[in-house]
Amino acid sequence: MNRNFKIALIVVMVLGFALTVVFAGPLDGLKGGKGSNLKKEDKTLKLSDLNASLKKYEGTDLDPAKTVKAGYTVFGDADFDKFSASTARVKLALGFANLVVSDANVKVDKVTKKDELNILDENVKAAQDVLKPVTTDAGNLVSSGQSISTSIAGKMKSDPLGYGANGKAMMDIVNAGIETGKNAPPTIKKLGDDLITIAGKLNAKKSQLTQ
Repeated sequence: MNRNFKIALIVVMVLGFALTVVFAGPLDGLKGGKGSNLKKEDKTLKLSDLNASLKKYEGTDLDPAKTVKAGYTVFGDADFDKFSASTARVKLALGFANLVVSDANVKVDKVTKKDELNILDENVKAAQDVLKPVTTDAGNLVSSGQSISTSIAGKMKSDPLGYGANGKAMMDIVNAGIETGKNAPPTIKKLGDDLITIAGKLNAKKSQLTQ
């Protein structure tokens, strides 16, 4: 082995070691780690998941999931998964309340029997109850969504295999959730006002039927 060959061999070994040190971090991210364990999974959401008392409405005309499947997507990131579920809960609750309002508006002036009034009254109270926690949940979607969005953007750079591969899908869900949070307050207020108006009409009807 001549002297020049030995020098060349040493240079190659030194460069190889240097490259190993420089790319150790990124390569570790590609091999595994938290991000690489992300797994997309679709979850189903039912009215009874919002409140056990709503189970009797599942599969009825007052169940939003009867026509449009209700659910959300998780990836194994605790903060994101909680946000995704919260967004779905808000949307399902608003959908239920909206169907109750629409149904009651059609029937309230036509009912002639006390048991029919009682059913409508029960539906209105169920909708009012489901809207109470939604006010808080919807209010948190914007701030928490913005925080999660920033977090995911950083993880996409540090973990190209896990978050890099799933980041766009996650960001789309977060952005949609933020919009839900922004649009929810006026919708909640209108539904709440409508339910109060309907409750007043029902009480007036009950008084007429007992006379």
